[in-house]
This record gives sequence, structure tokens and C-alpha cells, in this order.
Amino acid sequence: MIRLAKNLLDGKEYERLFRYFNRMRDIKRVKMIDSKKECGYSFTNKQFLLSPEAAILRSLAQSLYPDYLARMLREGKDVEPVSVPVLDEKFVRSSEAIWFRVLSETIYAEIILRQEKIRHTVVWFGSARLGTDNFRSEVHGLPDYMQQAVDLAEKFTKWSLEQGNNENPQPFVICTGAGPGIMQAGNLGAKKAGGRSIGLNIQLPHESGSNPYISKEISFSFQYFFTRKFHFLRRARAAVVFPGGFGSMDELFESLTLIQTEKMAPIKIILFGIKFWKEVVNMEKLVEYGTISKKDLSLFEYQDDVNLAFQSLTQELKNFL
Repeated sequence: MIRLAKNLLDGKEYERLFRYFNRMRDIKRVKMIDSKKECGYSFTNKQFLLSPEAAILRSLAQSLYPDYLARMLREGKDVEPVSVPVLDEKFVRSSEAIWFRVLSETIYAEIILRQEKIRHTVVWFGSARLGTDNFRSEVHGLPDYMQQAVDLAEKFTKWSLEQGNNENPQPFVICTGAGPGIMQAGNLGAKKAGGRSIGLNIQLPHESGSNPYISKEISFSFQYFFTRKFHFLRRARAAVVFPGGFGSMDELFESLTLIQTEKMAPIKIILFGIKFWKEVVNMEKLVEYGTISKKDLSLFEYQDDVNLAFQSLTQELKNFL
């Protein structure tokens, strides 16, 4: 660690750091924490951080650690260096470790999904508020989107299981944001069908965590929205977007933008709930004002019926079997 510090810090800073650690060791105030000690941070599985697959993350953390220690010294704070920096909770949550955190949660989810042989997903977007007092479909003269989301997820997952084989028992797996509302409906429908589903939770102060219907082995928690979005679309072959607010709109329009700009291959995008979507987002007006092209309207379709949405999804996804 001191050798790394010499390479990363200027001469005076390094000398100060070196003298500091020698002095601290001499008076036995520095305790080298064993690499197996649990430190309590939860954004990434610590067993994974000590695995061969995470070698690149440990190397990155090691390279960032001297900057963190030097700052602690400048600020006059006590510090307890550890033999494996990824197990230093304070460092991991520091500003110096931001790229470690970003890569850690990105790589962890990628490796687990590979291990679980998840190749194709269908994303369930929609409001966390549906089914709560904040949003009641019947008050607005709208269908019961929650039940429709459950029914479509169950019907689709049953079909996916029917397409499977011993090597790949469920070719298409529903992926949700892991929260309540439409997200929970998607996971619940998949579970009712006897299939697995993915949950990509985001750590928010006003939400309690993942819903109970996600398959435990493919349930993830993210600190950053953009790493979560990456995994939403990384394996997506289709997306069903139910009524939602800012988050759902963000996910919808980012997906459309990536397809429009050819940053990702086209996928089937279904806007479920014609009355809601036509009233809330006037796509035709965007064409009229010239902010999108008429051909961009072909990037998505509207559906109101579970059976018709199911037929549209499965017809598209047969190309990936």
C-alpha cells in the first residue's frame, strides 16, 4: 500500500504519509483489519469482492486507497488502514471510491446473471404508486392495470417456460425495478407461473426495498440509477411500459432515444394503457412540431388488452429462440 502511495502522491505528501503510518504503527494505534472481517456495507456482496472474478475491483480499490488515506491525514482524522481496501467500509463509501462503487455493482450483476444463464429479458416498467391510495385506476376511469400486469406476466412466463429445454428452461425472464406497484405485479405474475424473475432495486429513502416475489438468486440492489439502467437494457428483448410517473417516463424515453440514435438494437416496446398514454404523452404533436420524425412512431406500439399484448410479445421473441 505504501509503495502504491509513493507512485500516486507527490514527494512531500508521500513523506508525510509515510512518517504518519510509521508513527501510528509505533504507538500501535493502527490495526490491520483481517481481510475476512465483515464491515457492514451492503451495496455489493462481500464474498464476491473476495472472489477471483472481482480481482479487477480489488486492484482498482488498491490504487484509490492512498488518496483516501492521504485525505484522512490532511483532515486530521484517525484512520485504520486495512490489508484489503474493499473491506474498509469508510473508504468504500468515500468520494475517492466512487468508480469502485460504480464498477462493483455493475460487474457483480453482470457476473451473477451470466452464472444464472440469463440471456434474454423482458422489462416491466411502470409506477410504484399503482395500487396505492395515490393512484386508483377506478377513480380515473381506467382499467385495473395492476391485475393486467400480473396476468400478462403470468401468461408470458408460462409461454417462456414452454419454450425452454434442459439447458435453458426459461429463455425469457421478466426483469423489473424490484419495487411495489407495477414492478411487484410483474414479479408476482412470473412467480404464479412457476418461473423466475429479476429485480433491480434502487436504494431510495422512501422505498423499503425489494418486493417478495423476486427470485432471490437474481435480486440486486443498486446505488446508482445509470448502472441499474444499464442492466435494464443489457439483455432486454422487449419492454412493456405501464402507466407511470417520472421514473417510468425516464426509462421509456431513454430506451426510445437509444434505439432512435442506433446506440442499441431495436426492441419491442409496448405502451400498455392506451387512454393513459394518449392523454399524458402526445407523440403525434411531437411529429407535428418536428421534434421527432413520423417514422419514430414505429418504435413503439399501444396495447390495451392482455391477450393482444401477449401475442405481440411472443411473435417478436420467437426470433430469439
